[in-house]
Amino acid sequence: MMNIDQQKEKILKKLKETGPDGVSKSRLGKSKSLGVALNELQKDRIIGNLGTSKRVRYVLIEFYNPIERAGEEIEKFTAIEPKEKELATFTLTKIRNKLTAGVIREKVPEAIDFLINERRLLKIKACGRINFIHASTVKSYLGGFDAYAESRSVDADINRDMILESYETIKRQKGFPNIEIYELQQDLEVPMDVLKSFLLEESRKGRAVLSLGDWSLSSDEVRNGAIDLDGKPHLLIRFL
Repeated sequence: MMNIDQQKEKILKKLKETGPDGVSKSRLGKSKSLGVALNELQKDRIIGNLGTSKRVRYVLIEFYNPIERAGEEIEKFTAIEPKEKELATFTLTKIRNKLTAGVIREKVPEAIDFLINERRLLKIKACGRINFIHASTVKSYLGGFDAYAESRSVDADINRDMILESYETIKRQKGFPNIEIYELQQDLEVPMDVLKSFLLEESRKGRAVLSLGDWSLSSDEVRNGAIDLDGKPHLLIRFL
């Protein structure tokens, strides 16, 4: 029977072989000395468990990167080609439920913050709910226009002050804070994809809220201004 030190050597050898994939506890065997060896290696931060207490997945500490893995898993299902006139959005709960159970799932908030800071994920507010959209999906939706570009060529044609001035004018005329995206675009006389990109960015920053509006009563022109999130066309915008 192996002693604790021998068990540690066996564990580390196996983990070096498997690399970032790691191993389950069942693949290491079962003995009292093995359990002690695993606990000591974790306590000394030589190995880590990327799974749960019941379904463990041990890896060497150099591969113990739950935030990075959570980010990779999030991008796998959020970086998708948009359907025709439809953007796929994901709530925090929806993202969390899709990730591997255990420490990876626990690190979802940190992973989301990382992806947002890396300009790979957008956070927007629509109908009072926070949603997340992958930046590449938005870019495809807007026909290649990069909603997350750091310096945009459209700055000379459109800016926030100009848009807010137009928004306030229309709001006073209509008497409602929610106005049609189409009407705003007509007043500004800017390309629709440019305006949509700007509005998504404003929503991401928490400075504007998208709302559904009444699709059945809207003309084709008004519908052209819709920003579709999960198959629901959002016709209205309200600045905060």
